[in-house]
Amino acid sequence: MAKEETVRLFMKHQRMLREFILSLVPDSNDADDILQEVSVVVLAKSDPPQDFQKFPAWCRGVARNVLLHHWRTKRKTLTPSPRFLEAVEMAYQEGDAREDEMNLRRRALEECLKRLPESSRSLLEMRYVRQVPSQEIARTLGRSATGVRMALVRVRQALGSCIQGRLAGEPR
Repeated sequence: MAKEETVRLFMKHQRMLREFILSLVPDSNDADDILQEVSVVVLAKSDPPQDFQKFPAWCRGVARNVLLHHWRTKRKTLTPSPRFLEAVEMAYQEGDAREDEMNLRRRALEECLKRLPESSRSLLEMRYVRQVPSQEIARTLGRSATGVRMALVRVRQALGSCIQGRLAGEPR
């Protein structure tokens, strides 16, 4: 992985890392110092994971090692048990998985929106982006409000079906 890519990924996950550290160190000044140490270690490493999805967990591992060193040297706070550290790390890993799922869903939605007819995309844009009421859309399009609402139902159903198909790996 190129150094520029490591920097970009670290910047993307920096807020999450700070939250992770703050969940284990109550003093925000200490947390900032630890995050600074983590950034130095991460950016100095020549072997970050090649899989972008593993990068956040890898950074948390670096943070964990820096935290352990901090607790050993500072001795001003209680050192959490290994089970507690594991529980915090598991919570963050579950968050990573949810974020991955949301990214997959977002990409599926984008692809499915591209496949809709222009008239359907326009209808969705009027209703959900510009937040135009169904009655006003009906007047603009010369249709009944009920017809507009039914068209929106059909478009949402088509999008839902398309998204489910894409997530299941079916071409739609």
